[in-house]
Amino acid sequence: MADLDVLFMGKPLPRLTFSIGASVFSDEGASATALLAASDVALDLAKTGGRVKVVMATPTPEPAPPDGAVACAEPAPAPA
Repeated sequence: MADLDVLFMGKPLPRLTFSIGASVFSDEGASATALLAASDVALDLAKTGGRVKVVMATPTPEPAPPDGAVACAEPAPAPA
């Protein structure tokens, strides 16, 4: 991508680069929130590590719910 020359109206556009932070649902947590948080951390590492990188998130356990709380991956449905 960084080596691609793109012209717009006859003028070259600035070179594009990209960084990717990726996570895997089964490794990074049982909830969408944990998955997105892991991807966000990996993206920050890709950007601060010199950009033009792909960084996979490392598995991290989710914090335990407070005493008496029940953890669930999806919100409970509203009563009918």
